[in-house]
Amino acid sequence: MQGNYDSLQCMAPCSDEIYASEEYVKKMVESISNNQVSIDSIPRCPHCGNYLIPNLRCDDTFVEKPHMKNEEKYRDFLRKNIDKNILFLELGVGYNTPVIIRYPFEQMTYNLNNATLVRVNKGMVSVSKEIEDKSILIDEDINKVLQDVIENMN
Repeated sequence: MQGNYDSLQCMAPCSDEIYASEEYVKKMVESISNNQVSIDSIPRCPHCGNYLIPNLRCDDTFVEKPHMKNEEKYRDFLRKNIDKNILFLELGVGYNTPVIIRYPFEQMTYNLNNATLVRVNKGMVSVSKEIEDKSILIDEDINKVLQDVIENMN
């Protein structure tokens, strides 16, 4: 629910629509001359003409409606699997918007009997004492951790 770079939204925003960014980015790359992007290639909203920007949660203009169906799928998954072992894998989540992932993962780890939290984040791996025994904390660079996992799978 934090958004992603593969989608753009109106800067205003004037609607709840998001747009795939790939073609817009290709157009901008093709327009580069003397290390500058042509002003005409910068994407504009088809509704109001304002600039399109990455669909990322950075302020109160974030367009989240398109992501809500994914949140419902996530909540559905949790409801259906509440009595099973659940692993919350948290990769690089800091304190920018902790109420979106960090705090809910901690809360669910605390509340669900069969939950385990794996938190991978260089310098930001602490958890409350109440869930220390249900947590695996890896204070390391995510890239290194994932490389180690891949190497140990083979």
